[in-house]
Amino acid sequence: MMPGIEEDFDMGRVASRTFGTIGRNAVTFFCLAVIAVAPRLILSSYLGVDAFARGRTLEPNYLLHFYSMFAIVGVVGLVLSAILQAALVHGTINDLNGKKASFGDCLQTGLQTCLPVIGLTLLMSIAVGFGFVLLLVPGILMFLAWAVAVPVLVVEKTGVSGAFGRSAQLTKGHRWAILGLAVAVWLIAVLLGLAILPLHSLLTLPGGGLAATAPVLAVTGVIQVFVATVSAAGTAAVYYELRSIKEGIGPEQLASVFD
Repeated sequence: MMPGIEEDFDMGRVASRTFGTIGRNAVTFFCLAVIAVAPRLILSSYLGVDAFARGRTLEPNYLLHFYSMFAIVGVVGLVLSAILQAALVHGTINDLNGKKASFGDCLQTGLQTCLPVIGLTLLMSIAVGFGFVLLLVPGILMFLAWAVAVPVLVVEKTGVSGAFGRSAQLTKGHRWAILGLAVAVWLIAVLLGLAILPLHSLLTLPGGGLAATAPVLAVTGVIQVFVATVSAAGTAAVYYELRSIKEGIGPEQLASVFD
């Protein structure tokens, strides 16, 4: 790339890198995603938090228990999601740099950086949430500006506060393209979720407890594993694309961050 000349953001290239990386590391990424998704799903079903999803009506005296259990599942989900995001970012960047995305290295990175990622996620969620409540547009703009904050945090080790500014710098000028990719992933998740709804009654076995909902949990888990993997790997691919077109950073320079 010529100095001072910025290339165009190529959505097709990002999609190709995302699914190419997932394909080359299917076993590693699938195992990581299952470790992150399965415990939350099982705990949710065991504690009864998925009652609404199964169409059950909750008794008034059960609501306090329900919301308490919902909070527990939410905390577990937040921690596991942070580990998965960091792990898959590490794996995706390594793969795009031509390196092996090993399960052990990915998991280690996820565990080491989960606390900063949790802090970043909470702050981002609060800020974007307020933006959506006050007016829709500010929420969308903040989400797009901070779209690659997690990869910035994991790869560049900027710290939580530095990740916001660095992400805004990288995404500037390319946020419409990022919005298009985000909408595409969201639509995929929505369509898959809607597709399974009619199957809930068919997949639920007689009786009660985890055994009765096991088929539903299995199908739901597969969908969530797929969406979580595409989302995390896609975010890392967007980060890779932005650094490539804005800074001329190639595989050799990015590869050094994990050495």
